[in-house]
Amino acid sequence: MIENPASCGVFFRPNHAPGAMEYVNAKTRVFMRLSWCNPILINIHSNRCHPMRIPQLQTGTKILGAFALVSAAIVIMSIVSLWRMQSADAVTSDLVNNKLARQQLTSELLGLVRLNGVRAISIARSDSLEAGDYFQGQLAQGEKEAAALESRLGKLATSAGEHALVERVNLDKVAYLKVRQQVFQAKDLGKTQDV
Repeated sequence: MIENPASCGVFFRPNHAPGAMEYVNAKTRVFMRLSWCNPILINIHSNRCHPMRIPQLQTGTKILGAFALVSAAIVIMSIVSLWRMQSADAVTSDLVNNKLARQQLTSELLGLVRLNGVRAISIARSDSLEAGDYFQGQLAQGEKEAAALESRLGKLATSAGEHALVERVNLDKVAYLKVRQQVFQAKDLGKTQDV
């Protein structure tokens, strides 16, 4: 305890709050609550009163602290960049393996179906048996290639809208094959006017 606060240029005066006093120095004003839980924070050294000061950090400690802050910033930036690279890789992989692959297969299938349609028209309109047989062989080969493309396309993931489009295309394909069969039967029976 301070026995004579006036000897160190310090005096205590009561504050407005009960059980509290104010420590006043020429440079500092510190509010202290007198209780058993919060003891008075006054440094007493050789019968002199000194208020506690924030310790001055040494240069080495400051450099280490700055290095730790910079290192933490680099680690955070690296984690964020790796996370963004992973999400970019996922988007690119989905684009290349699903969307572009589906678009390429669909475009190849569309071209092959158009070519098979031209072959079917050529068979229906040709008067030569040799030309009809040639286009029939080409049409059979084209249908095999189209079936292979359809199976590859069916293995890719599709959304609900794409699935509805595929169902509609399958219905149109069934109708086309039915009409084509009727045309080929009419040609085989010699009803060239109906074709």
